[in-house]
Amino acid sequence: EVQGMYEAIQADEKAKMLLQGGKGKSQLSMAWMDGETLCRGRLDTLRLIPAVTLNPAAKVDEKILCLVDLKSTRSISPYWFEKQVIELGYASQLASYRHGLNQFEPADMAVIIVAVENTAPFDVVVHRFTEDSLDLGMKVYRKCMGRYQHGMATSEWPGVANGEINVVHLPPWTEAAEG
Repeated sequence: EVQGMYEAIQADEKAKMLLQGGKGKSQLSMAWMDGETLCRGRLDTLRLIPAVTLNPAAKVDEKILCLVDLKSTRSISPYWFEKQVIELGYASQLASYRHGLNQFEPADMAVIIVAVENTAPFDVVVHRFTEDSLDLGMKVYRKCMGRYQHGMATSEWPGVANGEINVVHLPPWTEAAEG
């Protein structure tokens, strides 16, 4: 399976460029301060690549900085993968990494996940996060960071519901998924 995923990534020009091309670092460990909290992360890759990789209308000599995460998934279908992005907190993770990088040197960067199916046919899709998605991810990160900082300061660690009854609201895509 790993060999199949590797070969699929090597066969996809954009995925290969994002993970191995241009100038950059892979498995980059970093630490930064968020207020008084020490945060850490390990980037799959940070690359400066030709901008035409993401935008065919870009100038030939233009470069773009890309924060790229590699994820394996059961399915790369839009419904399944977007659900996985939400459930596994990928937007918050990548927004926090971008925030951490900007602590060192502020820069515009594309935030991308290269997703590869972990079973045959090992399809590969490059997902680029919108600013709206990253803004939402950052809000979730800030909320979690606030809870953590409050807990560290007070030794109070409230649960999700805090004794309240949770009301279930199904997301809008449920109707399409059920039909």
